[in-house]
Amino acid sequence: MEQPEVSRPAGLRDRALLELTYACGLRASESVGLKLNQLDMKVGYLRILGKGNKERVVPVGKVAIEWLGNYLKSGRPKLLGKKASYFVFVGRAGKPLTRQRFWQL
Repeated sequence: MEQPEVSRPAGLRDRALLELTYACGLRASESVGLKLNQLDMKVGYLRILGKGNKERVVPVGKVAIEWLGNYLKSGRPKLLGKKASYFVFVGRAGKPLTRQRFWQL
């Protein structure tokens, strides 16, 4: 597996996505479906709605928080352009990433 090219917005997104998924033990669908209101960067946790609509609170490690913060500040605005989205991880058209795209990383 190659590391994402973090000098590009999509690479920064991919690195943050992989770090978060690994650090939190998330399913691919939980990662790509993550919304901004489920994330608390200051406290360092996620509220995840998993299988069977069960909610769980998951702590996020420091490294994942750092990459996520970098992506939210630098990468995400460039990927969104003038569009708006409540999903954390977006593609070039501002749409949320799909599970299939996650597995292509």
